[in-house]
Amino acid sequence: MIEFDKRHQLTTPSGIISDAGIVAIAQLIDAENPLTSEAWKALNPTYTANYIPRLPADWTWEWIVKKGVYAGTLPKRVARYFFKTYGLKSPPAFLERLGNIARQHTSEGETFTFDFTQALTWNAGDFGDAGSCYWGGHAGAREMLMDDGAFAIRFYKADGKGFARAWVVDRMKSHNFYVLFNGYGLSSTPTLTAARVLSLHLGLTYKRVSLSNYGRTSATLYINSDLGYLIGAIEHLDRYSNFDLEIGEPDGYLCEHCGREINEDEGYTTPDGDMYCENCYDDYYRTCDECGEVYYYENVTYIESVDRDVCEECRDEHYSSCDRCEQDYPNDALIEVEDGDNVRYYCQHCKNELDAEQQPTQPE
Repeated sequence: MIEFDKRHQLTTPSGIISDAGIVAIAQLIDAENPLTSEAWKALNPTYTANYIPRLPADWTWEWIVKKGVYAGTLPKRVARYFFKTYGLKSPPAFLERLGNIARQHTSEGETFTFDFTQALTWNAGDFGDAGSCYWGGHAGAREMLMDDGAFAIRFYKADGKGFARAWVVDRMKSHNFYVLFNGYGLSSTPTLTAARVLSLHLGLTYKRVSLSNYGRTSATLYINSDLGYLIGAIEHLDRYSNFDLEIGEPDGYLCEHCGREINEDEGYTTPDGDMYCENCYDDYYRTCDECGEVYYYENVTYIESVDRDVCEECRDEHYSSCDRCEQDYPNDALIEVEDGDNVRYYCQHCKNELDAEQQPTQPE
């Protein structure tokens, strides 16, 4: 439960694997190819898949070396996952190396003091925000977060001085999870550490995702990176590998082509249902002067002879090319001329030129 402006203390379990440890384990697994490794081939002679097995990018459980008697150690959990998912038996030497890497990248339980606040008004220099853009050139991002009802998780030293923070956006009503991003001030991997503390505090799990924020606000919100974490029940997190925060959306619309903010009464809807501003609409769409339908500009032909924009269907039905100048004209404007066994069609200008060429030359 989120209680604002109240201090909490939490000690993380010992043996949590760092982000660097997770990367090292992923590299070890990438190097283990069941198709070429003799140790893997000996245990899995019938394995014929052409891919290397991998762990999920974000597991449904904590990355802890030893998670309990039932869950087992990390190597046992990996072995069980590979067998259940890929039907692969893992060589003991591989599991031993995996366990060694995990132990080399673990920490003892660490105690954190933190609180939650919706008053995102502290000064630059507090909570790890020394010189932060959130209080300078990108203060608009902080204002957008406040307008959206976002809050911060703030961390304190033993003397009570704030030294770190991360932003949290509440999406529990619409998506059943929180979004945490731009952690700052904590050691090595601040966003991951803040996500772990929040998930442990709430008794939920977390998942790393790529964050976006549609339209004009994306650059100002993600000063550090577009990496974030979803904090919630795993059944709600499974479907996401990226997530759009939708913070700072305009009251009207954004032009689908240039991204400019437009009101409903000044926008134009394309045949595909997209909203365009007037300039982009005029640049990329045309109205057929024959049938009145709107088409993408590449599907419309300008008929110079009559100064009209015509769609492909109307052009095929109502227009033909002059056999001499190859310009398009309305069908009823072309003159039919028999040429032996063939029939030619000419515009009036070309017909006049043709008649002039066929006149006998007068002797001088």
